[in-house]
Amino acid sequence: DGGEDEPTCWICLGSERRCAELGSLCSPCACRGSVGHVHERCLQDWVYAKHEQAMKPGLPRCPTCNERYTGGVLLLLAASCALRLQLDLPVSAESRLVSELQRRKMSREANALLRRRMKWNTWVATDAHPDTLQGICNIASAMCELKQWEAAATLLRSVLKGCKRVFGNPGGNRRWPWRFPCFVGRPMHRLWREDLDEQELDALEWELEAALAIALDAGELLAEVLMRMGREEEAEQQLRRRAAVQRQQRLLAHGWVLLVDDLAQA
Repeated sequence: DGGEDEPTCWICLGSERRCAELGSLCSPCACRGSVGHVHERCLQDWVYAKHEQAMKPGLPRCPTCNERYTGGVLLLLAASCALRLQLDLPVSAESRLVSELQRRKMSREANALLRRRMKWNTWVATDAHPDTLQGICNIASAMCELKQWEAAATLLRSVLKGCKRVFGNPGGNRRWPWRFPCFVGRPMHRLWREDLDEQELDALEWELEAALAIALDAGELLAEVLMRMGREEEAEQQLRRRAAVQRQQRLLAHGWVLLVDDLAQA
């Protein structure tokens, strides 16, 4: 009789509480009802399958309730990003991630990270590309889940430095809020209308908007981490910096409209 009330995964519709293939059945966000439970690995796969269509850049969060994800899914997302992008992580962060994955019996990801340690990586993701910045944000979220505040702060600072490289020096002409933006992972000189076709323009717009969203989320989480570490003054300073980034967001939006208009008139 109680079968109707048994929680089920909203993705696979299975009711297994835990299995090696699917992970644990959990509630990683504020959603309730028919979408209140999901298997960790089902959600992990869904995030990557829907990343471009449904997931917003920044800290991993539910696109429905907009709450940040919590629990074991953060560890799986962190491990997947580290492996997929071959991220160069601080030793302390990677070691803690591996040990926690092992403790939670997520052996597939733990073993893959251990195997990676034994190899020389010939390719490492570009540190200022939005995909890389997103991956490091995911790992920082996992460190916060594990209360590894120092490791989280280190990772979040690296994200903010990467975002800064994407935008370059914004102090130039207000019509061009960025002077040396980053396009597909490479810094470029000032953009001119004739340098971009429509496809390149779309790619640049995505990269700038993604990096800005990531910077805002990373700045907010870094302030929270600094407060947890008892560094209130640094946290307040970080929040002021984030407010400045939000002002830059409005500037960028205005400048982007001017850029599109210029292209339209070319």
